[in-house]
Amino acid sequence: MAKQSELDVVLNPRPYELDAGRLLLVPLLPQSPPKVALPSEIWERILAYAVHSPYNVDQSKRRLTRAQWRAELSTICRTFSVLVPPLLFAHPVVSTPRSLTALSNAIHAGHARWDSLRRILYSTPGRWVQSLDLSPLDPGSEHLVVDALLRNMLPLVPFLDELRLNPTIQLSRLTFDAFRSGPHASKLRSLTGLRFSAPHLGPAAPPGSGAAAQAMYEEVQDPVLRLLRACLSLQELELLPPPRPLNAADDDDDDWPIPEGSETELHEPPDLPSLQSLAVFLSPTSPMVALLSRSALPSIQRLTIPGELAVSSDLLSAHGSALRALAIHEPPTVSPALAAEHVPHNLLSTCPSLRHLVLPCSTPQFDSVTRHPLATLSIPRPTPEFLRTLERGLFPALRVVQFRDTRWLRKGVAPIARQTGVAGEMARWRVRLGRLRVRVLDGAGREEEV
Repeated sequence: MAKQSELDVVLNPRPYELDAGRLLLVPLLPQSPPKVALPSEIWERILAYAVHSPYNVDQSKRRLTRAQWRAELSTICRTFSVLVPPLLFAHPVVSTPRSLTALSNAIHAGHARWDSLRRILYSTPGRWVQSLDLSPLDPGSEHLVVDALLRNMLPLVPFLDELRLNPTIQLSRLTFDAFRSGPHASKLRSLTGLRFSAPHLGPAAPPGSGAAAQAMYEEVQDPVLRLLRACLSLQELELLPPPRPLNAADDDDDDWPIPEGSETELHEPPDLPSLQSLAVFLSPTSPMVALLSRSALPSIQRLTIPGELAVSSDLLSAHGSALRALAIHEPPTVSPALAAEHVPHNLLSTCPSLRHLVLPCSTPQFDSVTRHPLATLSIPRPTPEFLRTLERGLFPALRVVQFRDTRWLRKGVAPIARQTGVAGEMARWRVRLGRLRVRVLDGAGREEEV
């Protein structure tokens, strides 16, 4: 008789009999192997895809909204209740003052329940927030409420590394100071939509002043400049002008009183060693433009500026040698002739390492250079004059040309329509540049359907 193991099941149908028989229960099916539990890291990736993927309410059987469906994920099991809440607070997008109030209340409620006996220093859900997108938020008449909510909430999100603002949001000096003094200022990597409207930077400390005097002068300087000095890990920065008032003629920067000792040369430029992408849409006379022109910016690679700033400031000449991508933008109301004047003639010699170039005009005038490593070029519309310039071998490494304001005609249009007007000029560019292995794309990034 085989030895009985601990896993065997024995039946004793007559336990009170002296000679009761014992029956061994034989399983009819083989034993199933134990289920392997997925690690929490894999579940976190699956849930992150589910939370941030597109959601269609019409395909939901229970007609749940996106917010309701994401909130119910944490009620499925204990594992989901631990993994889902950090994903929900990681990248919030705020579009109304009401939703910003709800987010602020949730962060403050979690901070009120936190105590010093816990191992983690920062409270939840504040420490879960990694990026905050306020670009769809239009405060309207509630700009003071939005400013107060941000002033009280930003110090409670210590791991915030990306902040997108709406230019219509008016931040007070107290809000800037709360943001600058928080634990996340030195960790911030992306700051876009920041509005700079000061006509001057405030008084600067005289040369040779002590640390106490410099700290005193710094207290009355521009809050945007003080914030940039605190963001040492910043990699992306976008500076926008204030909304232009209806009576723009009466709101001139020259009428502002400039305090004594507020010259830009006396101010120390912000130290931004990690900045890679810079977008500046300010006036050439803005003191921030002069200050950024004097800054070192050793890691700068992408620059986006208006055409007036390209020809009337030292920003392009100061950092052009390190640029890999340059975009010069103009408003749609600017005439093509004025847009062509806003493209510097020495652009190619100023930016010798440029690989991607976005121009506001279709007929730029460049100084003669032998060879330039440009690979991608974007212009509004095709012109025969600039086509002849490209065929001369000005950009031997050119691989892509894009026309932003045009579209390829759909398939099935009469051939005569494809040979006239802008469509015909695009076809000529495609044929003649195709011999040089250059792709021609329209504004949607598509090639012509043959």
